[in-house]
Amino acid sequence: MLRTLFGALALSPLAGLAEAPAPLPLWEVGFITTAANVPDYPGADRNQWRVLPLPYAIYRGRTVRADGGGLRGRYRFTADTELDLSFGGALPVGQGNPAREGMPNLDLLLEVGPRLTMTFMRPKPGASASLALPVRAVFSTDFTRIGAEGFIATPELVYADQTLFGSAWRTRFAAGPVFASEGLNDYFYGVAPVFARADRPAYEARAGYVESRLTVSASRAYTEAFTLFAFGRLSSLHGATNTDSPLLREKLNTAVGLGIAYTLRRSTKRVANED
Repeated sequence: MLRTLFGALALSPLAGLAEAPAPLPLWEVGFITTAANVPDYPGADRNQWRVLPLPYAIYRGRTVRADGGGLRGRYRFTADTELDLSFGGALPVGQGNPAREGMPNLDLLLEVGPRLTMTFMRPKPGASASLALPVRAVFSTDFTRIGAEGFIATPELVYADQTLFGSAWRTRFAAGPVFASEGLNDYFYGVAPVFARADRPAYEARAGYVESRLTVSASRAYTEAFTLFAFGRLSSLHGATNTDSPLLREKLNTAVGLGIAYTLRRSTKRVANED
């Protein structure tokens, strides 16, 4: 959900690496370094800079994929309709957030669930417009336990263009609402009576609408091995179901970041770009 750096990564470097008009290597491995300024959680009034170096692997099999959409199995009903199993997550938030002072940390979140993607327009070679309908179960962990936190649905309209305005930049625009179950909303916005105080009354969150997001990401390969990427996100929490939570401090969140991806090895075998 709620997207700290993991969510930004899913929208940026690997998405750019996974899309090109020419046939692509069956697999690639390398590393990514990203610096991003992101909110602690949706509706937080504090952003943090996160710098994260990560290895990455891409595998472009017919039924098993590991790319910008995560590690997933997929089934194509038609050339324009695909069902896959995708993964996501969000980084933890410690005790530094003033609104959550004295409350438990927000642990690392892991998401898994099905996603139906329907492409409804291909205005030109290398460009597509689609509707993505993911529903994921969300789990938290501090590496000593795993907790089931609920479910999230993030329908999105996506426009991807590999040569926008004739440039070498691959761009992706995505917009859509976020909905969460009662348990997941309570994880972020609930205040148990034991943690209540004068400026933070007890609050029990409800299931429903969380926010609407507009995300833009772009990447450019300068060599076969080196790719630069950048991303930005604007999130509006106006009209959110839990807007009266004392933990929902800001109704407009922003996130920005940039980074590099470096490919160390790739297969000599090439496969058709089906994305």
